[in-house]
Amino acid sequence: MSSQYKPPDRQVVMHQYEQRRPLYQQLAEEIVYILRKALTEKSVETSDIVFRIKNFESFYEKILRKELTEDIFNMIEDVAGVRIICLYRSDLGNIENIIRAKLDVRKAELLRDRSIGQFGYMSDHYIVELPSSYKGERYDAVKSLKCEIQVRTIAMHAWASVAHHLDYKQEFDIPSNLKSDFYALSGVFQIADSLFEQFRKAREESMNFLWKASLGEKFDLSAEMNLDTMFAYLCWKFPERETSDMHDASDTLSILRKAKISSYKELDEIIDLNMEWLLNLEKENPPTVMKVESEGDKKKIVQKKGKFTPIGVIRMILRDKLKKIEEKD
Repeated sequence: MSSQYKPPDRQVVMHQYEQRRPLYQQLAEEIVYILRKALTEKSVETSDIVFRIKNFESFYEKILRKELTEDIFNMIEDVAGVRIICLYRSDLGNIENIIRAKLDVRKAELLRDRSIGQFGYMSDHYIVELPSSYKGERYDAVKSLKCEIQVRTIAMHAWASVAHHLDYKQEFDIPSNLKSDFYALSGVFQIADSLFEQFRKAREESMNFLWKASLGEKFDLSAEMNLDTMFAYLCWKFPERETSDMHDASDTLSILRKAKISSYKELDEIIDLNMEWLLNLEKENPPTVMKVESEGDKKKIVQKKGKFTPIGVIRMILRDKLKKIEEKD
């Protein structure tokens, strides 16, 4: 701080801060709502979306550090802050597109490609405002305020959390004898980010292959039993029934493990032997299913008679076997 700098009166600034704090809270909540809705619509999965309002001590410390005297609330752009933690590196570009489409971006600093040898954590930063199209009492008081958005992957966030607790704010803070280890540790998180992305792509390719196989006439009954192949098998075996999801596939694997069934060949033979019995049971005593129906603008849940889901079929066919196993145990 220079000797000529005269900071603004702390009590006056505190009063101004307390008056504006609810508006920043409102702004952050609105931005979280906008982004959460848009991310869901675009099927971008996130680990977390949170916001915080900078506390007064941090706010005033920044005034002193920047030697601000006027237009303080315009100059400090991160009083309201939103953080999006996504799963994969490739999501960062999708999130950037959503932020630019839904909000007015005043500044952007994209650090996603920061090299391992550079100091600091990798994170994308945006300074945004609500679009000018947002009008009315709900928005008029907050649409001129700025908000900072940070976007990170889980690996980026993990490194940022570790680096924060190490208290090294700048490169020359790090003791010389620790620098090589510091950058090596940073590299581990960056490599993890890349490996997560590679694994995601490999799994997507595998799932696409299995999905195409599930639409064909023949499923490879010698395939290893795992979550991905189970999902494909259920879709292939029961195409006319309600589509299974990964939760059903996982639960089915648990059922088969309990029933000591370890191959698709064995499972397929058991289903074929019992399918006629199951269809008769379903016809005579159809299961009750929950359905969502629309009545104008309203939706309601109703009970209807329907068919067993794929996992329901397997549960019914194996119920006697499972019961015997439970009685033995």
